[in-house]
Amino acid sequence: MVAGCSNAVYGVHMNTERHEVAVLVQEAMKQADRSMKWTAVKAGLKVSTFRRKVLGEGEFKVSELAQVARALDVMPMALLPETFKKEAN
Repeated sequence: MVAGCSNAVYGVHMNTERHEVAVLVQEAMKQADRSMKWTAVKAGLKVSTFRRKVLGEGEFKVSELAQVARALDVMPMALLPETFKKEAN
């Protein structure tokens, strides 16, 4: 939670993004026909931590998403939620 931000909507927004990232990672693994364990090991991440994040119970760091993208041979942007892909006005 961001300091000074106690708005409940913020938490919902973050949970939605966390869920979207988890789904995108799951879809990328399915497309690559790779298991959670294979992906975690290939990405250099602890299997239990990776599993927790893929299940939406934790948040991926950007660096972790880059490692997962590399392991699955996909563009890192493919693992980011739509809100990250919108251009600033």
